[in-house]
Amino acid sequence: MLLNMAASGKLEENLAQLGFDADDRTNMNALMARMFTKAMSGDVAAFKALMDYGGYHPDQKLKDRERRAHISAMEASAKDTGIAALGDDAASDDESVEDTIIYLPENGREGQQ
Repeated sequence: MLLNMAASGKLEENLAQLGFDADDRTNMNALMARMFTKAMSGDVAAFKALMDYGGYHPDQKLKDRERRAHISAMEASAKDTGIAALGDDAASDDESVEDTIIYLPENGREGQQ
């Protein structure tokens, strides 16, 4: 709640100087602006935090690429086997029926009970 409250005093003035609209002059934006200022002055910890919060962390980008590749591979596999992919409404002739497909990973126990 405190983060979403309007910034006041010097914080509001600083946000105005940075070009923030009146509606965006919040405590959260004041904190982010301060962290940005610290990062620009060479504070590596502030830089790393900004990169993480902004979605620029290399590990997260790699995980996102791997996730997209995995989903593409599952959809290609489903298409090859004649199974409709998730969200593929065109695969159903009957508009009132929606299929749900659950993909299960291989666990190496095929044929075991």
